Amino acid sequence: MHRLAYVYLAAYLTLLLLGYGLLGWLLAAFQVSWPIWLGSLGVTLHLIYAGTAAIALSASWVVIIMFLAAARKSWAAVWGSQVPYEQAQLWAEGLLLIWIGITGLILLLAVADAVLAQVGCKGRVKHYSLTSSLWSAMAGGAIYYQISDH
Repeated sequence: MHRLAYVYLAAYLTLLLLGYGLLGWLLAAFQVSWPIWLGSLGVTLHLIYAGTAAIALSASWVVIIMFLAAARKSWAAVWGSQVPYEQAQLWAEGLLLIWIGITGLILLLAVADAVLAQVGCKGRVKHYSLTSSLWSAMAGGAIYYQISDH
């Protein structure tokens, strides 16, 4: 196996872990309910196992969550709770950037099978490793939000 493949793999996995850590931080910052947390974990699990076949479901989940955030004028208090009411354009741009980032994360995870297969990682170990790593990253992001001085 070429050494460059391992460098790409390390960069890919680092990006995934940082992205899912940020996702956990965002879920905590927006103070989402447990059903949304569980749904997000479930969609992540389905995306790990189904790969590109789960992109539509995952994207639909994100659209529903973003629709609810827009309808409720949700915003992370750490960024100023009055932003949706006083700076609507900034609020809309923020939600758009979050949506774009999460959609990119979905696409990144959807190709995990192909990326990991290039270095010989296959089967259940791959699925268990990805699931535990990404769920831990989400939990770590949420914990970081809770213990930090917003």
